[in-house]
Amino acid sequence: MDTYLFHPVEFERLYNCSTYSVEDVPLEQRQHIALGSVFLILFTLFELLYIPCLVAISRHLHNACYKFMFYLGVIDVACMFVCGLLTGYLAVTGAVYCSHPQLIYFGGVVGNLLWVIESTTSICLALNRCVEMSSNHYGRMLYDGKRTWLWMVPPTVYGLLFVWFTKPVCFSGIYMAWFFNPHVGYVDDAGTAYYNLIHSAHNNVILFGLSGLYLTFAVLLVSKTASLTSLTSAAPTSLASNERIRGQKMVDILLLRIMAKYLCNYFSPSSK
Repeated sequence: MDTYLFHPVEFERLYNCSTYSVEDVPLEQRQHIALGSVFLILFTLFELLYIPCLVAISRHLHNACYKFMFYLGVIDVACMFVCGLLTGYLAVTGAVYCSHPQLIYFGGVVGNLLWVIESTTSICLALNRCVEMSSNHYGRMLYDGKRTWLWMVPPTVYGLLFVWFTKPVCFSGIYMAWFFNPHVGYVDDAGTAYYNLIHSAHNNVILFGLSGLYLTFAVLLVSKTASLTSLTSAAPTSLASNERIRGQKMVDILLLRIMAKYLCNYFSPSSK
């Protein structure tokens, strides 16, 4: 965004469309009607399913991890407008950067912003689970009450700075994916002018950070489950207490699945 707003000469050099015609690649090679329609259908379905999920999560916001999950859910809902609705529309119409420059550029900016906020918040969530699983004292000290919401400020500010100083991804109907090179399929960049080192570094930190934190969390979860099982067998607890423990375990297992999702995103072509 810094280049777009304050460095017009550099922006024109990187993103001008005067060196080729969009029609150099025929529409039939850029258009993906069936796959784009699938994206649009899944976008509608997932958005409708997400609403009751967010409502259910909002009823448990006294728990720190549910605050993180609610924020992540809101970001996910917004993100699907780019990776579902916009991607589907661009695929159906056979769009490339030079056919919809403003739409694709700002769609890439928003997509990058949401990806960075969401993945960084996931690190905060993983850290929260490790802290609360290992120490009730530090869990209360760091996440009690409204303190949890403060943890979401750094990922948001980081995301805004990220898109301000780095290049966005741009959609290409030729390959049905998002690339840093807006002219991919027309002009080969060979990973030089449009290479986004910060984005690659971010993705690697997320990969290793989430893997390490959730591996630690899994070990803590197994250890604590074993301890609770031995205590329960020695001194039977109430039904309500057992239900709370079971419910918390289900949440923790869900969070392990969220980690798997981000690992899959890391290895997808459009996340690089």
